[in-house]
Amino acid sequence: MNKQMPHIEQTETFRFDIAGMTCAGCAGRLQRVLGENPDIVTAQVNFALSSGVVSAEKGTLTQSGIFAAVEEAGFEAREPQKNKLLDDGKLLQQLHIHLIFSGIFTFPLVLPMLLYPFGIHWHLDAFTQLLLATPVQFYIGARFYRGAWVALKHARGTMDLLVALGTSTAFAFSVMVTFWPEVIGTNDLYFETSAVVITLILFGRMLEEKAKRGTAKALESLMSLVPEEALLLRDNKEILVAIDSLKVGDKLVVKPGQTIPVDGIITEGLGEISEAMLTGEPMPVLKRVGDNVTGGTINNTARLVIEVSQKSTSGRLAQIIELVRNAQSGQAPVQKLVDKVSSIFVPVVLVIAAMTFFAWWWGSGDIEQAMLSAVSVLVIACPCALGLATPTAILAGTGAAARTGILFRDVDALQKMTKVNHLVFDKTGTLTNGRPKISSAVVWGEYSESLLLTYAASLQKGSEHPIAQAFLEAANEMKLHTTKEIKAVPGRGVEGFVENKKVLLGNAKFLHEAGIDIPSDGKIDVVGSYSFIAIDGQCEALFILEDTLREETPEAVSMLKALGVQTDLVSGDHPDMVAHVGQALQLDHVVGEMTPEGKLGYIDDIKRQDGFVAMVGDGINDAPALAKADVGIAMGQGTDIAKEAAAVTLLRPDLRLIYWAKKLSEATMRNIKQNLFWAFFFNGLGIPLAAMGYLSPMVAGGAMALSSVFVVSNAWLLSRWHVKR
Repeated sequence: MNKQMPHIEQTETFRFDIAGMTCAGCAGRLQRVLGENPDIVTAQVNFALSSGVVSAEKGTLTQSGIFAAVEEAGFEAREPQKNKLLDDGKLLQQLHIHLIFSGIFTFPLVLPMLLYPFGIHWHLDAFTQLLLATPVQFYIGARFYRGAWVALKHARGTMDLLVALGTSTAFAFSVMVTFWPEVIGTNDLYFETSAVVITLILFGRMLEEKAKRGTAKALESLMSLVPEEALLLRDNKEILVAIDSLKVGDKLVVKPGQTIPVDGIITEGLGEISEAMLTGEPMPVLKRVGDNVTGGTINNTARLVIEVSQKSTSGRLAQIIELVRNAQSGQAPVQKLVDKVSSIFVPVVLVIAAMTFFAWWWGSGDIEQAMLSAVSVLVIACPCALGLATPTAILAGTGAAARTGILFRDVDALQKMTKVNHLVFDKTGTLTNGRPKISSAVVWGEYSESLLLTYAASLQKGSEHPIAQAFLEAANEMKLHTTKEIKAVPGRGVEGFVENKKVLLGNAKFLHEAGIDIPSDGKIDVVGSYSFIAIDGQCEALFILEDTLREETPEAVSMLKALGVQTDLVSGDHPDMVAHVGQALQLDHVVGEMTPEGKLGYIDDIKRQDGFVAMVGDGINDAPALAKADVGIAMGQGTDIAKEAAAVTLLRPDLRLIYWAKKLSEATMRNIKQNLFWAFFFNGLGIPLAAMGYLSPMVAGGAMALSSVFVVSNAWLLSRWHVKR
């Protein structure tokens, strides 16, 4: 049903946490249920963050009404915890413990099967198998029974229902054989079948929970950028207050080295602000009275007084957090496929089993054969291979990727990487090394380049400024000089005495203000940053600083172009610098001076043009675009926020890994499809044979085990994948 969208002013938004979702299908179903409510305008359920957002016309709904609707759908809604998305880790810890417990009890059950190929015929007696399988079935498997019960109450088929149905059938049949073998007419047991299925599915749930925590961690890392308290200036006194209590118009004091707590306007002071979290650029920006500053950026040099222009809940960083939160919503297509199959498969199998039982009973009057055939249908329909198909391929593919230096967060990233035809690069720290280096010098005076370098480095001993670090690194093995009266001038440079000589190091304005002439009027034909050095009133040289390209970058771009991938560059850096890099690499399109919102819009534009886009970045400013892109790729040495927002992480700064990530994802998705084929092939062939009485429960169990062997063996072949040089 199409709903008419009211004006934004006429709606109110409700946020809430959700408990009880066990798969991506749960989120999809809950979103559909909420969307069908006539009072709800939009509903969005985020499985990764276990949260929901609902907008409704003002006055039509309450929080308690939404909670009731969620609970009616079979889930639990809770008030969201402020600035906290991660739980205390108890669920993940519980999954770890249950998996170990399940593995310990399951291993003896499968050991006879493992020993059989070596000619060792060893079996556990029926009662020992029952004792081992029971805690796995009813203690570890309780989560599946709870999920199946909810699914039944709401008349929906899910993987939980499929797991509970298959394992319960195998377990119940084995119990009957244990106590009444003469009634059943066989001594074959299937305890290992139920235990193995539960253990493997539990392993998949544990991997899923880890991925969910990684997603939440990205947002918590963003939230941690802003301090919880600020220095409020009132009646010329500095008072420490919580940032939540700040109002627009309040005056705050921000001291050197402190993080700016909220968005504001400078009313007193002049200083350099590190805006790397916004632009990704390491060079600080000079800010003066009247300039805007952003919460989360860092005041590097001087005491500033700022006037609050936005509350912490509506500032720039809050907007970035919201962009990341919204962009991370979604479901993995392969997981949705399995859930869709389950919703159809479960009732079909039940109907076939029931029809088989009554057909044999009515046709032959043999109730034992009727039960055996019906049980055979349910046993061979047990979703062991179906449950293994995706996790084993993912395990093999991600293992091969990790050995290569690539980390995939989930199957969705693997699947989408195969379709990428458009790649958007950040510049600083991605295509380049991410820090300025002294690339060359132009010397005009009588001093040697090496001596001038030691003078420049001596002036900047102990400084953390990126330019200072470039000089200190260049003079790393040289002996530095004694200095005195060092003074840093924000936005200009640094001055002091080196070996009793007055030395200035900085930009052209700095030297002009000191009355020092620059040869050629300082018109230097270079792309990048540069610093002049003057000694005793005479300009002696200039040092050119460049953020150089990574050594492997040109080859990586060529490899990706060979796959037909369009390569773009978007950066917060100056357009001239961005154009220079784009030309050097022969990129298809370049844009400079891009904000985080601009990068997000750029990604959106590509997606609207039916492009399948991957974004490669390393900074906080890249996080929204990394999350919004079909595939976000973070550099391993980048910020934790970038890595958590991205679906793929490169463990070493080698962009050629993107090429291999695409090739490996294609191999992994082929493997998943092959595994699903074999899983459905054995079910599709086995069910009619079992229904016609050609398969006993033992043969059905063997066929089901054989399908698992096919799936695992196929995944093992994938684990041998390696980079081809």
